[in-house]
Amino acid sequence: MRQQCTIQNMQAVSRRATLHEMIRDYDHTCTDLRRLITLLEDQQSNSKLPKHSQDLRQARIRLEKANSELKKGRAIDHYLIL
Repeated sequence: MRQQCTIQNMQAVSRRATLHEMIRDYDHTCTDLRRLITLLEDQQSNSKLPKHSQDLRQARIRLEKANSELKKGRAIDHYLIL
């Protein structure tokens, strides 16, 4: 039961990060991706199986890209929210 909740939390955080990324809200994207990486690392250390290694790698790449976009200082695209 606990593992299922954690997986659902990871999926929700990943989706939320994707939505923030779509509207160019890179500050919140980075926050969500850091949270996702923490959840994935915890899941991987508890299960001792490499099943989340690909997800963890992808999340780190996404975080790196979001950090570079954050440094560019682009404004949030509010029209995409509508």
